[in-house]
Amino acid sequence: MGRRGKRLRSKLEALKAKVRTQAKEIYETHFKTAQATPRSTVAKLATIVAQIERACDKQCSRKDNSNWKLNLETALRELTVLLKDEKSVSAYEIHSSGLVQALLRLFAKNRRKFSWTNSNSCDKLLSERLGIFKSIIGVESTATALIRYYYFF
Repeated sequence: MGRRGKRLRSKLEALKAKVRTQAKEIYETHFKTAQATPRSTVAKLATIVAQIERACDKQCSRKDNSNWKLNLETALRELTVLLKDEKSVSAYEIHSSGLVQALLRLFAKNRRKFSWTNSNSCDKLLSERLGIFKSIIGVESTATALIRYYYFF
């Protein structure tokens, strides 16, 4: 094992260093700029997710719950427009944008850890959100597209 083992180990370490260097070069030339400027659809999805979150937070807050319905309706309409074209958004983009998590939080009964509302109030808030969702996303093709995207991911 003497010299031969050392030589083999140093060759292996040299190969690892070369692979690390090549991976870093590939990342710098190809992926760094792509990560900094995402596709327009991913940016739109991120905007929609933020709008959904803000609308739900406004609904739950005691101080400022004005226009939350309009904000939620706008976000959901933008989502339906984006999902109409099946080839514009991939399942990975939907998952990585946080849309699935935002929709799960939208359907959650209690959105806050320390809720000031009782159970009946939570039910009322949830039913209002669901009513808006059904009225806009209730279109069969959009709901089917959402399910298809998540199922194949």
